[in-house]
Amino acid sequence: MPRLTQRLLASGDHKVTVISRDPSKIADLQGAIVAKGSFEDAATLKAAFEGADTLFWLTPPNYRPDFEAWAQDAATLAASAAKAAGIDRVVVLSSVGAQHAEGNGPVDALHRVEGVFTRAGFSSVGIMRPANFMENLFFSADTIKNASAVFGPTPGDIKVPWVATRDIGARAAQIIEDTSWSGVKHFGVHGPADVSWDEVVAHLSHVLGRQIAYVQVGLEDVRAGMLEAGMPEFVADMFVELYDGGLKGTMAAAEPRDASTTTPTTVQTFIDDTFVDAVR
Repeated sequence: MPRLTQRLLASGDHKVTVISRDPSKIADLQGAIVAKGSFEDAATLKAAFEGADTLFWLTPPNYRPDFEAWAQDAATLAASAAKAAGIDRVVVLSSVGAQHAEGNGPVDALHRVEGVFTRAGFSSVGIMRPANFMENLFFSADTIKNASAVFGPTPGDIKVPWVATRDIGARAAQIIEDTSWSGVKHFGVHGPADVSWDEVVAHLSHVLGRQIAYVQVGLEDVRAGMLEAGMPEFVADMFVELYDGGLKGTMAAAEPRDASTTTPTTVQTFIDDTFVDAVR
């Protein structure tokens, strides 16, 4: 997460090592130590973890038919390498819904990843469970532009927490820098308020000066749309299960909203300063 790395580096109190197969992709992270290689390679992990006291672990969306097993194996390798390096604090980026073992598509893999780190014997394991990313709006950019509509399976009036990734990075930095907690601790990251699709399209209509509709569609229609867009069938099936979990309530946040889970960027602000140019 670039924002997390930049914030930690800006404080001047941390050395940050980033693992990357292609260092040119993170050239803007001035001051970071780059460990060139794959997080699936034990030697790369050993070199990257040497001298570190904290591990931040993010499971890439490397969707494949064995995604759950692959994510668990990658986390197991990282946990083992971290223990061998003497790292005793870990912060894991997970998701709302990961409190459930199954039924939430790709989030099921994060449930497994959580389990790997919480069972590994670290003195401090922070599990971050952010809500729906505001950046997911970009998946609807084409239909907003060309059809003046957002299509989705969720009823338009249902409110759920939305969070900007910039705020996830900032919260991750706070959790890493706060040494007052220990044991296994779950951190909800819920944005400033629960928001419905009806509210999102109302603001889009306002800033674009034209009516944007939210159209609820069935899960089979969602699946057909993903396949038509070229998504592999197994990936479409995972996301249909994710959306079904949202409808059934298994993607609801386990952590209650309070001051510690609330982050500042509103959906309206995100639309105004980040998203609207993509659909104007």
